[in-house]
Amino acid sequence: MPWRNGAGSSDQILSWPADDDDRFIWRAALATIERPGPFSGWPGIDRTFALVGGDPVVLDFDARPPVSVKRGEVARFRGEDAPACRLVGGSARAFNLMVRRGRGRGDIAFATSREPAALMPASCVCYAVSGACRVDAGAERAIHLDEGHALAIDAPAGATTQLRVAPIHPEGLAVVASVDAGA
Repeated sequence: MPWRNGAGSSDQILSWPADDDDRFIWRAALATIERPGPFSGWPGIDRTFALVGGDPVVLDFDARPPVSVKRGEVARFRGEDAPACRLVGGSARAFNLMVRRGRGRGDIAFATSREPAALMPASCVCYAVSGACRVDAGAERAIHLDEGHALAIDAPAGATTQLRVAPIHPEGLAVVASVDAGA
């Protein structure tokens, strides 16, 4: 889908609720950044930007110092503070989590084979960035997630089983976006 400002496009993974792009409570998407330029403004939205591939980027804000982001790192900012993005080298690939302020809180964690991600139940999206990964949500068997695929999980209220995400390949990478809607 095209960005609001027309400067690029994203592959939307999940939007909830899915019926209205401008009134979502939370949304997860992947974007390829091929040239420098401004991010779209999203007033009232808290953004978590995670670089999952390519070269580093620098986010330039009007009212705060620039933020450098490398693969496996996260930057958090308010949607109304839309930064300009500078490429440090070639293109970059980013996983974006956007949550409507006052309707929920979101976070992103990375999982590697050496440091799996473990979190308490919530609404979440697991995305296998490089290599397949194993998602254990306390079921009788784990879920195998192939590279480039995503899995959405909506934990029932009161669930206490911890979610665990671990890439299978030693150099694999997965990203987990979790949202506590209503927080």
